[in-house]
Amino acid sequence: MKAARAACERDWLMILVAFWHGLRASEVTGFRRDAVRDGHLIIQRLKGSLRTVQPLVEHPDPLLNEKPALIELAAKSKPNQTVFNLSRSQFWRLVQKHAKAAGIPGHKAHPHVLKHSIAMQTIGSAGIENVRQYLGHKSISSTGAYLKVNDADASTAVTNAFREEVLCNQSLVDASREWFLERPQMEVRESDTNAHGAMRARNCTRFTKK
Repeated sequence: MKAARAACERDWLMILVAFWHGLRASEVTGFRRDAVRDGHLIIQRLKGSLRTVQPLVEHPDPLLNEKPALIELAAKSKPNQTVFNLSRSQFWRLVQKHAKAAGIPGHKAHPHVLKHSIAMQTIGSAGIENVRQYLGHKSISSTGAYLKVNDADASTAVTNAFREEVLCNQSLVDASREWFLERPQMEVRESDTNAHGAMRARNCTRFTKK
């Protein structure tokens, strides 16, 4: 971002918009000024994808703050021209140029890396369904390509989940024992015991999944 902005404000903004909104090269080079309205960016995604309406991003870091710059550029652009007035191939070349200046490896110096980056950075916290909608995917299988984990991460997740399950089961045993000890005079039926344990298990599972 720094290398692009130092060279050309327009180039920086193109790259930033493509990143924040997960746009393909053809999408970021193809929208006109009427796509920037009321603080939002309205894009008809290509390749059979959905139409998305997303708020422009305001960020305390000026390098990541797209909103004022894009609103200003869109207002200055001509109605019959695209906002950035560049072709897809030109955008491709400028991404390669600025990536090289920033020391980014050649195999990562292409526009699709921008869409890939926003998806990979957010899918874990935002969830696959939200990322699917944000990228305009019709099928969740398209978004699933960004759900990549390595063996170490998978092992840690499974081990932690198992540990939580063991702790939860132990707490159920302890709680049930206390509950029955407090009621020695009551006749305890097997069905009551099973129902109580099932409800406790349901609550425990519900809270540990959050």
